[in-house]
Amino acid sequence: MAIEYPTATNDTTSPVSAEMSPVLIEFAASWCQPCKRMSDTINQVVADYGDRITHTRFDTSVPSNLHFAARQGITSIPTVMIFAGGVESERLIGYYSADAIRSKLDAILDRDVDAVAESELEVEA
Repeated sequence: MAIEYPTATNDTTSPVSAEMSPVLIEFAASWCQPCKRMSDTINQVVADYGDRITHTRFDTSVPSNLHFAARQGITSIPTVMIFAGGVESERLIGYYSADAIRSKLDAILDRDVDAVAESELEVEA
């Protein structure tokens, strides 16, 4: 499990590459009470998945992070974007329970396993 707390710059386009899967990006603010609750829930979920996911949190209280969030189309916090293979798979706006987040991550991880199995079958054929 990797948790990063980056500061975006004007050059920051996406903290996600195609090789990283899945990536959970959290947009929150230090003054936002629902964000704090969601962060606690996400920390719990991320701990459960260990190295199978990457977690990055952007504090929108930081001006450059706020600009980055706007470029990502974030209009409300807390918002969580989940990427798989470098592509946004889910966008969760507002508070979600740990079970709901796990369900989304499990679906993505299951798709990754299915994609690997399919590619292995194609190689064998």
